[in-house]
Amino acid sequence: MDKLGKAHVFYFSGTGNARRVAMWFSGFAVNSGIECQLTDISKINSKTQVPEHGTLIVIISPVHGFNSPRITLDFIRRFPKGENKVVLMNTRAGLRIGRFITPGLTGISFMLSAFILKKKGYHITGQIPFDMPSNWISIHPALNGKSVKFLHQKNYARLEKHCQKILSGKPDFASDKDIVQDILISPVALA
Repeated sequence: MDKLGKAHVFYFSGTGNARRVAMWFSGFAVNSGIECQLTDISKINSKTQVPEHGTLIVIISPVHGFNSPRITLDFIRRFPKGENKVVLMNTRAGLRIGRFITPGLTGISFMLSAFILKKKGYHITGQIPFDMPSNWISIHPALNGKSVKFLHQKNYARLEKHCQKILSGKPDFASDKDIVQDILISPVALA
């Protein structure tokens, strides 16, 4: 596979987790000699232009209610037709238990986004979830600074490994290992 020359990261972040992943991705791309543009989709006022042919499109968003938030889904629905490769990433509620990170749930987030983009002609080449610090404090107490730092360090290292694969043009479907739990929670997301 050919190495990429350009990447364009579109992200939405409510609490900063998805923005952090977008910034990390951009840093890895630039350090690999790949031109990378970042766009916060909450600040787009006009219709989005398709990045030039050959540019990798990365869409990063949190998971809300086991699906992508409305702003992300609206952005994907409005996104013009194209043939670029697309990598979908999401941030979901991660917790630290000792030296382990509990996985969050993606639900239908990747499935729905990929379906819409494929209908527009795009080629989905990756789906990668990141278990960033949970902010679902109605379910559990807030995380302390040490736990947040641990989650950031682990996810930064994970992203670096995934970037090596993605930026060399290889597919990366890390989400496949979570497919059973995502299908089981999908009725809640659909409701």
